[in-house]
Amino acid sequence: MMNKRIQLMACIAIIGLLITHCTNETKSGFAEVNGTRLYYEIAGNGTPLIFHHGFTCDHRNWNPQIEYFADRYQVITYDARGHGQSEVPDSIPYSYVEDLAALIDYLEIDKAVIIGHSLGGAPAFYYTKDHPERVLALILAEGGAFLSDPAIVDTSNIPSYFNELYSAIAVARNQGLEDGKIAWLKIHPMNDAAENPISSDLLNTMIEDYSGWHWLNEDPQKSNPIGTIEMMRSIKTPTLIVAGEYSHPVLKDLVFAQSQYIPNSKLVTIGKSNHMLNIENPDQFNKELESFLLENEIK
Repeated sequence: MMNKRIQLMACIAIIGLLITHCTNETKSGFAEVNGTRLYYEIAGNGTPLIFHHGFTCDHRNWNPQIEYFADRYQVITYDARGHGQSEVPDSIPYSYVEDLAALIDYLEIDKAVIIGHSLGGAPAFYYTKDHPERVLALILAEGGAFLSDPAIVDTSNIPSYFNELYSAIAVARNQGLEDGKIAWLKIHPMNDAAENPISSDLLNTMIEDYSGWHWLNEDPQKSNPIGTIEMMRSIKTPTLIVAGEYSHPVLKDLVFAQSQYIPNSKLVTIGKSNHMLNIENPDQFNKELESFLLENEIK
């Protein structure tokens, strides 16, 4: 009798594992929206968490978050236009904000949590501003509306920050794409993650796979409005603002201003990390995001 009970319990445990595996199986596809094809992946079930990666990265930037959250949320990652497996831009003007909105509609998502890192913070911010009724919470990881008002940020640091980025792009244009990628991994936003044993393999793989299209071509991307105090104050959605401990002063100014002017916001710093904070210290990033979601009863 005891052996039969043990066998029954073992069968139940195996069935449970199989159900969990099937539930968390990743689905992928291409969304044909706005005259382009955007590659996306969906893992898990539950409240949707939509992640937008930063410049020169792709959906794999969120691998540590997929692994952590897919057992209780629906985790959606995708490649922005010109990145990963998504199509590169053509000559027609486009917008990352409009692409995000179109993808959400394509996937028939009513409401979601929107998470944006770096370049991905702008689409997350502007989508939330324009569609607050569809955003349960906003997470800005060193990204969002670009701020250049001396009353908001210290503008003296901005030229040196962008000069460093443009210098690596100039290497790609003048010496070739591979040399440009080497230079890119040495600039301040990337260098720590490129050398960190936790993040180096993932980051180096993404940069190695990056097409370089935005570096080598005239990008017809539409400009977003410059951020203002009034614009930030208009965001009423619960907002988590995330900074890296060792990030550039320009990025620290950005997140501090966001925390001051976005009304329902919370600022956290990810220790032992630079700009690529979600892969440099994924354990703390995941716990901060999880805590924020639970604080706002998003389960």
